[in-house]
Amino acid sequence: MFKSSDDDDRAAERIVEINSRIHESSALYMNLVMLAGYAGAFAIWSYTREQLPPRASIGVALCLTISLTSFVLFEIYKMVRMSRSIIEFRDLLGQNLSARDFLAKANKIEAERHTTFRKVLLNAWRFSFLLSVLTGLSAVVILTYNFLSILLWK
Repeated sequence: MFKSSDDDDRAAERIVEINSRIHESSALYMNLVMLAGYAGAFAIWSYTREQLPPRASIGVALCLTISLTSFVLFEIYKMVRMSRSIIEFRDLLGQNLSARDFLAKANKIEAERHTTFRKVLLNAWRFSFLLSVLTGLSAVVILTYNFLSILLWK
């Protein structure tokens, strides 16, 4: 086995910190892009739905509803998971523990959070992301097809 030095530990902590910041920034950017996409799709649909056939309008509404619901439900789920983690850590701060016991319990909480993130949250995100993107793009495809149909064949 290798024995780690303080420099190795600091370097590892720094890498984890950088990775966390990259993840947070990319998640924020992705959410911003998704919300802009929803705003655009809903705006286009709301201004043009009178020209669309009823089935197309309902299809767009259904796809956008499924997409937005999937996105919002995942964000709520993520918020609940994060809040529970924060509350658990805050409760740990309220206990009268020695520094060694505090760090041991804090490391255990962090390890459990990391395991939960990898096993549960990441899989839920993949499912939600795919469902949101596929149904959102389906709405755009329905809109585009019907716009082209109206322009070219009517």
